[in-house]
Amino acid sequence: MQGYIGKILEVDLDAREFSNTELDKNTAKEFLGGRGYGIKLLYDKNKKGVDPLSPKNHLIFMTGPYTGTGPFSAFYNVTTKSPLTGVSLSSHSGGNWGPKLKKAGYDGIIISGKADKPVSLIISNGEAELESAEKLWGKDTKETTEKIEKDYGAKPAVIGPAGENQVRYACIMNDYHRAAGRGGAGAVMGSKNLKAVAVKGDGDIETSESDKVRKIFGKAAKTVNEEAQAFGKLGTPIVLNITNEVGGLPTKNYQRGYFEDADKVSGEYLHENHWIKDYACFSCPLGCGNVTQVEKGEYKCKTEGPEYETLMAFGPNCCNDNIESIIKANDLCDKLGLDTMSMGNSIAFCMELYDEGLITDKELGFDLDWGDHSHIIELVKMTAERKGFGDELAEGSRRIAEKRGGESVEVGGMEPAGYEPRGIQGMALAYATSTRGACHLRATMYVPEVFNEELDRATVKGKVEYLKEMQDRFAIHDSMLICKLGGRNANLDDWNGLSNLLTVVTGENYTGKRLKEIGERIYNLEHKFNEREGGKDSNLPEKFFKPQETGPSEGYKVDKEDFLEALKEYYQLRGWDWK
Repeated sequence: MQGYIGKILEVDLDAREFSNTELDKNTAKEFLGGRGYGIKLLYDKNKKGVDPLSPKNHLIFMTGPYTGTGPFSAFYNVTTKSPLTGVSLSSHSGGNWGPKLKKAGYDGIIISGKADKPVSLIISNGEAELESAEKLWGKDTKETTEKIEKDYGAKPAVIGPAGENQVRYACIMNDYHRAAGRGGAGAVMGSKNLKAVAVKGDGDIETSESDKVRKIFGKAAKTVNEEAQAFGKLGTPIVLNITNEVGGLPTKNYQRGYFEDADKVSGEYLHENHWIKDYACFSCPLGCGNVTQVEKGEYKCKTEGPEYETLMAFGPNCCNDNIESIIKANDLCDKLGLDTMSMGNSIAFCMELYDEGLITDKELGFDLDWGDHSHIIELVKMTAERKGFGDELAEGSRRIAEKRGGESVEVGGMEPAGYEPRGIQGMALAYATSTRGACHLRATMYVPEVFNEELDRATVKGKVEYLKEMQDRFAIHDSMLICKLGGRNANLDDWNGLSNLLTVVTGENYTGKRLKEIGERIYNLEHKFNEREGGKDSNLPEKFFKPQETGPSEGYKVDKEDFLEALKEYYQLRGWDWK
């Protein structure tokens, strides 16, 4: 099978045993790889009701047939049962680790059980071994990565203290600053006493028509150089001013959609004052990553990012206009192994609770006023170590609300991304129907509503078919695996583009119709897994059904009757039971 290696490594940490199994060709044809193959494995291998942090929860790393082959092919996927949401989780990451896993001899890794002491999994050219990680336990992701690269000459995916302490939104880091970020895969890895998964190898990734792949790469590079220069220069932070201008930038824990001081934390300001150089993932002609630094002062650091979502979560959503503190928070989250979206949004929720008197300075050990950037930094550290109030923050905003009261801003247990759904109303439906909680990457409805202005952003009506098509298509992105940002900017992300890429890589005849069927199959199986695990039908926080009071979207609200009617229509279109 071209594009695939044809082998998966199974690791039993309880018994310290390894086994090589052949990639199942039928599963590959029906689910491709990555997210699709991962959910099929999780559904079959996890027993109903398994605690996400128990040894019986499987942790699955999967590449796709496209990984390591053409433009924007850096990604790998991690699938498990989420400790944050209690349902299915697939989280992907770029950088260089995914292609390295394939060169090391495997399409994927299935990990079960729990090591009796901290270990690292080292994979080299089709051979695997477990090495003691006791001296690495407690070290941050940068220190861990440097040590493993030095000792084994391998590229590691690692956890930091947050994963070790099972923070429910801890992530897995690779290439220092790339993250399988959402939903707590790092906590699952920590629950297994697994500090790192390191890979090295010099194997080939064969494609069916390599000449055509090279031509596609050349065309993609030409397209992004001609049409996406601004995005390549600024990366995702370019989005902040765009969403603010339409009243879609989450501000003050989603109380508003407009931040008066957005210019102080914008992508343009970041690039002008703190940018050092660009960064590109494996085989990427776009290079949207940015290395930044704070040269002096209490927030001195050098890091990659922050991305738009991080700027939003630690900036406007906390009413914080100090960009140096946001850069520092981003750097800390990378080193400690924390999802910046859930971390920043959970802090914003606690600021709201403090404002309402539901959290006191006595409990925190300090005041927590809106915009208090020094204590934002302190709370990030406390959360990773589960010290003091950080132990509550480590549980995520839904569990904080269950204990403290107030209205947490989350869907299905996951804090949303940087798109306020009253100002960008397709995102209300995207959050509510996502199979992993309030995700902005299951359907990027902000693109047609704000970037391209194809759809009316002020209503949820008439968008269900568009939403479903996008969700099914993005399931293909996450399974073949191709970067959504790169694919979109190079005009490779429609059904014809995706089917052509898969055909020239694998030699299989993929049509748009066939891919649509696969995408729908993946989304349906994720929903089926979630229903089996007791996942509840998702709704929106009540604040989104109330009008925005200021900004460009003043008076906008999600009409509850229209929203519920659209959800019902969506369920009928999917063929799911409406409850």
